[in-house]
Amino acid sequence: IRYSIENETPNFNLILDEAKNTLETHSVFGEYKLNKPKSYLFNIGIRANKYSTVSNLFIEPRFYGEVAIFDKFNLYASASLMSQGVTQIQNSLTNISTLGNFLWRVTDNDEFNILTATQFSFGGAYKSKDWFIELDNYYKKTNNITSLTAGFLNPIDNGFNVG
Repeated sequence: IRYSIENETPNFNLILDEAKNTLETHSVFGEYKLNKPKSYLFNIGIRANKYSTVSNLFIEPRFYGEVAIFDKFNLYASASLMSQGVTQIQNSLTNISTLGNFLWRVTDNDEFNILTATQFSFGGAYKSKDWFIELDNYYKKTNNITSLTAGFLNPIDNGFNVG
């Protein structure tokens, strides 16, 4: 992944940040599925990720369950931990609008930590010959999201913000 954040004017070109990085990800995963058609489905799995830019091993358990309540109506729930070795940075430093620009950067645990997330979902689905109606709710908490801002309150406070 390669990027460059530049501020260009007619008189000069200022490079605010740039990088060229490579990321290798090694993963192993396993899954156990218990299924009785038209009654239930349970899926339990685990994934392990090792990113080349950090020394940590990320263990990610996952669960999915689905139960038939009526002939054509199922309820389901899932839970999982996830990690990601690249981060999308919102850059509003060189953009006057509030929309910002987005760019991708490899994480390194020095300035940009591995993104981690916990997600839970719950929903239901109605399936018939001609119709499929689904209602899904989820909660997701993500750590280490990064933005680059121009320091709205303090012009000297330009830089990366992680949250």
